[in-house]
Amino acid sequence: EANPHRLFKGNKVLFHAGNASEQEVDQDREAEFHGLGTGCVRCFPVLRSDGQLRACPFAAELDAEHHNLGQVGDDPADLRHDYEQFLGWVDSTLDPAARERGITSCEMCHQHIAELAPPRYRRELASPSVPLRAG
Repeated sequence: EANPHRLFKGNKVLFHAGNASEQEVDQDREAEFHGLGTGCVRCFPVLRSDGQLRACPFAAELDAEHHNLGQVGDDPADLRHDYEQFLGWVDSTLDPAARERGITSCEMCHQHIAELAPPRYRRELASPSVPLRAG
């Protein structure tokens, strides 16, 4: 039955994340087929039911500190700063490490995240003299 005034959107691409990280898929479902490559696609953060804001929906259930931007009630400026730090970490650390291994960034997060130092989030900065904004 039709659903008037509703728009549903989905991606044909299947990212190799979570249980699908080692699954083989048809070529037209691969990210590279659609020009997305193997790097992080920089999705928007997601809010989990426990109140944690996670940097990546594909890693929402991973307990790695790398993706933990904060929680409900945190200062929005801190959350934004930490998301910007995460995006910088993707460029400087995650994507290069995945390329070096010859795997996607999603696979890197799901299989080897413990090998990477996490981003420096605002809550972890010990001194007010440390610059809080990425330059």
